[in-house]
Amino acid sequence: MIVFTRFSLVELSVQGKNFNWKKPDICPSCKSPRLWGHGYRLARFVGFVVALWLKRYRCDSCKSVVTIRPEGYFKRYQSSSDDISVTLTKRLSNGKWSGSHPRQRSWQWLRRFNNFVRIEYGDDNSKVSLLERLTQLHTSSCQFLSELA
Repeated sequence: MIVFTRFSLVELSVQGKNFNWKKPDICPSCKSPRLWGHGYRLARFVGFVVALWLKRYRCDSCKSVVTIRPEGYFKRYQSSSDDISVTLTKRLSNGKWSGSHPRQRSWQWLRRFNNFVRIEYGDDNSKVSLLERLTQLHTSSCQFLSELA
């Protein structure tokens, strides 16, 4: 289980495991307040040479593990949802890649977006407007990435 929290990746990279983590009040799964520290896990993010330590907690009631992850970054993705949206919007509007991300990664995002459009909306000729609408809805801005991962 992942809890998205607002914090600075720069501060996290400097402080490492000494970063001051804010523990969730309750378990997102069972709503129990009995969360205990459960170590750390490494995660990579674009713009950082080394992997960063993300804090984990374990619920004493339901035994689920909760990982704290920065807002705007989905699990298994190194780039922010804003970067992904901008890259796909440029590609869909003018047919060219922005060049700020590796081509293979950008193609993966485009394939997943196309699959999402086909599954959820059928064949839609106006993928740019659909992407803009999804981006405006912050909670589902890149839903296709997390669902089809």
